[in-house]
Amino acid sequence: MENIAQGASAPSLIRQLPETGWRDVRPPSGSLTVQLGEIEIKPDHRYLLTVNDDGTPNVREIPWDAAIASQARYLEMMVEPNGSYVSTDRLRAFVAAAIAKIKQRGEAA
Repeated sequence: MENIAQGASAPSLIRQLPETGWRDVRPPSGSLTVQLGEIEIKPDHRYLLTVNDDGTPNVREIPWDAAIASQARYLEMMVEPNGSYVSTDRLRAFVAAAIAKIKQRGEAA
């Protein structure tokens, strides 16, 4: 599990590597002022703010149990003593999905 947690051959949790590879062009950094328009922000809700390459902001409500982490980091958090809690049923579903994905790729599970 340690090699997987370090990203050696971690299963795709969020998205797959495009055939053309990840985009290595980074937008310029610095301060940015964005106009969000009218957005209803509700108490006791969580929101994620992202900004497109052209500076267009996007705000979306996210579930309470959502986690933002790299694939490798999320696998590490799953096995840390006080890391991300994942129920036994979810872990079984995760393992089943991982095995199905490996079989789709034509590799031995």
